[in-house]
Amino acid sequence: MYRLKNDKRVTHSAENIRSGLLKCLKNKKLEDISVSDIASASGVSRGTFYRIFDTPTDVLSYTCDNLIRQAVKEYSKRRINSRDKAAEYLIEFWLQHCEFLEIIFMSRRIDILHKAHEKYIDEIHTPDMAVFSNDELDYLGATSAAVFSSILYVWIKHGKKESVPEIVALYKKFLKEV
Repeated sequence: MYRLKNDKRVTHSAENIRSGLLKCLKNKKLEDISVSDIASASGVSRGTFYRIFDTPTDVLSYTCDNLIRQAVKEYSKRRINSRDKAAEYLIEFWLQHCEFLEIIFMSRRIDILHKAHEKYIDEIHTPDMAVFSNDELDYLGATSAAVFSSILYVWIKHGKKESVPEIVALYKKFLKEV
């Protein structure tokens, strides 16, 4: 869990910690990184780390949530009118951040991506989703997040050779099958 106050110093410290973790991940696996390692790499104290985060994994969650918020913010500026176009936009967004995706997957924490998508899926509505009840939207969000996360995982595992349209086609095909 992470705790961020609407305070520039806390946000700055959290960003330093995020950068420190990313530096550490170049040489070690997530499970081998200590809070002391991150504190040393980020230039913040262990106390500052613990005021904001509980574990190194929380820093990955924070980073993923920030990326999703960034995607949603950009998404809301566009006039996307179908689920297919929304999926295309999100896939394109994540392909631009494939280094972070690789960190998530190499750390075996696909759940972080899944949870972030589930958390923010409510903010990605299109007119064609009006046919769903609120309960159905919850199921759609969870299913979509799971399929989406899994497809991105396999894309990286297979060497990132498929294009955005190919990945979108796979996403639509598998979501239809679920």
